[in-house]
Amino acid sequence: MLSSIFAIFLFFLVIVTALPSSLRPNGRSQLKWGTCDDILEVIAPPNGTSRGELGSGLECATLRVPMDYTNPDSPPLHIDLVKSKAASGWSRGSILTNPGGPGGSGVEAVIFGGAQYQGVLEGQFDFIGFDVRGTGRTLTFDCQVLDESMQGLIPIAGNNMTRTLLDGGWARAEEYAAACRKAKNDTGSFLSTVFVARDMLEISRALGDDKVNYYGISYGTHLGQTFASLFPDNVGRFVLDSVVNSADNVLGPKYTWLDDTDELYAAFFTECLAFPSCPLLDLLSFTNTTIPFPPTYDPSSPASIATALQQYVNTNIIATLSLPGIGPAIYRSLKIKIFSALYSPNDWPDFARTLTHNITSLQTSPPNTSFPIALVPNTPWNPAQRDAFFGISCLDTPFRVNSAEELIPVAQRQGTISFFADAFLDYATWPCAAWEFEPPQRFVGPFGGKTATPILFVNNRLDPITPLASARDAASRFEGSRLLVGNGFGHNMLADPSDCTIAAVKAYFLHGTLPDDGTVCEPASRPFDPARKNRDVAAGVDSDVETGANRFIGWSNRGRGW
Repeated sequence: MLSSIFAIFLFFLVIVTALPSSLRPNGRSQLKWGTCDDILEVIAPPNGTSRGELGSGLECATLRVPMDYTNPDSPPLHIDLVKSKAASGWSRGSILTNPGGPGGSGVEAVIFGGAQYQGVLEGQFDFIGFDVRGTGRTLTFDCQVLDESMQGLIPIAGNNMTRTLLDGGWARAEEYAAACRKAKNDTGSFLSTVFVARDMLEISRALGDDKVNYYGISYGTHLGQTFASLFPDNVGRFVLDSVVNSADNVLGPKYTWLDDTDELYAAFFTECLAFPSCPLLDLLSFTNTTIPFPPTYDPSSPASIATALQQYVNTNIIATLSLPGIGPAIYRSLKIKIFSALYSPNDWPDFARTLTHNITSLQTSPPNTSFPIALVPNTPWNPAQRDAFFGISCLDTPFRVNSAEELIPVAQRQGTISFFADAFLDYATWPCAAWEFEPPQRFVGPFGGKTATPILFVNNRLDPITPLASARDAASRFEGSRLLVGNGFGHNMLADPSDCTIAAVKAYFLHGTLPDDGTVCEPASRPFDPARKNRDVAAGVDSDVETGANRFIGWSNRGRGW
């Protein structure tokens, strides 16, 4: 690699001239880059890292854009930008990033993960993080609802979503929507993804880039599809990782989100039982455990054992609903913890031990008090991440109803989608049905078209929140695009890492080369393989890459402890 870098420096002028227009800096940057001291004063460095070390290789700037693109007299809005400078010493251009959510901070994502992204692409690009509207200091969408109060606004869970809706679920959604309206009445209408896409175009112009290069995860793929549909001629190299079905997303109820979640949940058990060190096997030896083995149970078959244990765990979770007063909160919290763990196979061995401990505890000493439901955590820099999820996603959909009765058909359909639907989709979608803001501009499609540069979509085979079918749908809508499938588990390409996937993304960004149609990349190891924990995420990439990529993906970032 050193010789190639030397050659790049030697022939710098020739190579820059030869670069495709999507990567060729045109030298007209309007931004004044400087230190990131004011941001780093707010962001808490990881343990053992100084603010100086955290800020190494970073520059920051602000960009002025209209708050309302539909109003010529709109007041201005200032967007924070952070740049992780090309580590090789020269840059092929800029890559904008979005870590997902919606509600994750792009500024934080680059500050914490920029060095690792540089490692993936050999330090040949500037990575640009920006805070979408509603996050960081960009129209912070803080509904002024304290965590303790938010616990009381989450619907009382049950395994019948219609009952949950009618037994206060709708009233709580209305109360939260009203609190947000009261707190952010002046600015809550200006957070829609279509405005963020227009912000991206302005950022690219200010950078002096001919086209937008972009890496988006999860919600970031919805933002990417929105941009590519509206501004196809401005699309440079786009990698959209863990792909949202945008056409479904803007409908509101999120019917496709959990399509693969139950299959992934089953894979958690089967993958564990494939190794003799599986912690779940302790359930079989626990003296208080009576597992109702099905007639087809085969004790010599790991798959059969996995199925029986999964059914046993599910039965114990459902049984918590009978705990007087506290049952619904425990039921939701247990499900959310499992759902959250499915995002990251690297955490599966530890979580299997935690799950085993908690299921056995339910048998020996059932809780006599409730415990808080894990909420999306806020950070000092991004103090309204949880509220921003709703502030953005609710503006993107016209989905509104006036009463609980109008929402019953939605709740009934949602309840059939997944074992986890009754602990997640109500809280994640019902507030939008009661939302009191409307945007000046909303984009609901059509999504797709012929872009100036073909898009590379990436998705794991089993993802808890962005099913593979959504990626296939998105790829079919954009002419010339390509879908790369990781034959593994979890949310984002680094959740179940593959050297093949990393190489394909690198080839695309560096050379514009798309993988062959139908390419499927195998993970480097299986989640419960004891050797996995000692292996880097990918060749030449530190294991902290996943932290950098995942840390600010709104819904995946929940506490793990019960």
